[in-house]
Amino acid sequence: MAHTSRSPLFVGPTAPEYYGTVVLDPALTTALPVLHWFVQNPSAAATEAGTQSSCFYRGVFYDNIFTRLRGQSSASWPKKHYKFDMSAGFYFQVDDEKPPVEEFNLQSTYSDKAYIRQILGWETYTNAGVAGCYAFPVRVQQNAAFHSVAVIVEQPDETMLNRNGLDGDGALYKMYNDCTSATVNVEKKTRETEGNSDLQALVTGVNQYNEPLFTYLCDNVDIWATINYIAATTIMHDNDHVAKNYYLYRDTDKTGEWTMLPWDKDLTFGRNFTLEGGVLNDTIWASADPYSHPLFGDIAHQKCDNLYNKFIDAMHRTPVIQKMYLRRLRTLMDDLLQPPGTPAAELKFEKRCDELYNLMAPDVVLDRAKWTYQYGYNQSFLTGVNILKSAYLGIRRNHLYNTHSGPGRLIPDRQVPQPDIVFGAVDRSPVSGNKEEEYVEIANPNTTAVDISGWKLAGDVRYTFRPGTVIPPNGSLYCVRDVKAFRARATWPKGGQGLFVQGDFDGHLAVPLEPVYLVRPDESVAATLYYTVADAVEALEIAAGFESPSAERKAILDVLPEETQDGVVTLDDAVSIYRKAMGL
Repeated sequence: MAHTSRSPLFVGPTAPEYYGTVVLDPALTTALPVLHWFVQNPSAAATEAGTQSSCFYRGVFYDNIFTRLRGQSSASWPKKHYKFDMSAGFYFQVDDEKPPVEEFNLQSTYSDKAYIRQILGWETYTNAGVAGCYAFPVRVQQNAAFHSVAVIVEQPDETMLNRNGLDGDGALYKMYNDCTSATVNVEKKTRETEGNSDLQALVTGVNQYNEPLFTYLCDNVDIWATINYIAATTIMHDNDHVAKNYYLYRDTDKTGEWTMLPWDKDLTFGRNFTLEGGVLNDTIWASADPYSHPLFGDIAHQKCDNLYNKFIDAMHRTPVIQKMYLRRLRTLMDDLLQPPGTPAAELKFEKRCDELYNLMAPDVVLDRAKWTYQYGYNQSFLTGVNILKSAYLGIRRNHLYNTHSGPGRLIPDRQVPQPDIVFGAVDRSPVSGNKEEEYVEIANPNTTAVDISGWKLAGDVRYTFRPGTVIPPNGSLYCVRDVKAFRARATWPKGGQGLFVQGDFDGHLAVPLEPVYLVRPDESVAATLYYTVADAVEALEIAAGFESPSAERKAILDVLPEETQDGVVTLDDAVSIYRKAMGL
């Protein structure tokens, strides 16, 4: 009996039908990665209905990809955005360092005559430590002919969440409203078998005021990630993220906390939607308050079409959180934007602009010849980049550093190199017996908020404080073994009390008993947490296998003066006291 077989199996109309390769054209010279795109009907790919196509990238051929138009206001542009949805099991490999992806976005540069704003925007989030997408420029060859210079942008999905260290099983919503509805203009991207009651709780929660709002935010919002997102967005001057172009993410199974995630970064670094010109215009804003204000996005600093975001507003109108946000903003100003007067050769954004220009310029010549602008005035690639540098970056620096910083103004001074931060309360033996309820309080004795992003706990417990971690003036945060268990504690401190909480740290505050160190990014030790003699004796007894409390420990403590029992000592000192009392 004859048998036939084929490979690929071609099990359906959306499965790969062919293997393939591309004979490289020796005349095609470029410094950019090349996406070879083959589509029988290019016009069909430029519709929402889409069509099947194939592509070749980095030596790999991908067959039967569903390709369609993406975007709303951009749908009428001559140079369009596209979405590539890969065949099941045959995912797109961007590079050797990143996981394969089920889909990716091929973004047009038509709204940006400098071509690089999307790339700068996404890189700013990465450099600030905000969970976001990668983005990079490519040369697109369609059916063996030059098509465009475009930007590949990662799709926000489970793979993107996992790559950023978030739980891919968390709830992810694409928002087309200003955080005012859980059902209207909302797309749920994960956990689709569940309802939107979690999002409704957030919408309701951020519309509270005063103490109820503060308590809600402390228990239900990832404060650190959210202020970091808003601060990075302020650096790039994105006015288009208050009522669309953002995601809401909830770490559903772990902390239960919400944060905002970015999307669509073409209207950044001075480019804006305007009432007169819509999206396609040449207007540059860098110092036009309220649109350029550090508190843009709240009720007092609205978009030009009178929109603001209720989530952002809730953060800004909570005074202590506003101070924390402004401290993080100042950190990113100093680290990324850099102050006026910084030597030109040291300016990071300008350097990156020049790098991208030099990388892309030969291919942009072809792109400009094919896709002529039908709005505003004609700009060369170099002119567009220079406008970004001079009309945005230079003016933005002056606006944030001089207009809104300084004595009596909104943004605080630069943080001192080694601010004093101390340990507060510690619980290494929760009364419940649940070791997951352990915590260490980190206290700020200063009259200004302190950014401890990247600081670490070392010793008995290990933890690195996340980007955006700011302790308010004369305030504290609780670094905990398990966030969910800490908030469920039966006794103070616990959830519902307006406490800043971050975790989960590794290890336990138990034997082997060692000091805990708070270490700055420069490796200097900011504070050391020792133990009392009583603590040390208890730990040593437990390590020796004695019952707790033991007769031996009681005898030792009975002969020690009370002040010695409570005095803070090193472990070596505690061992010496213990051994002497035991006659060893």
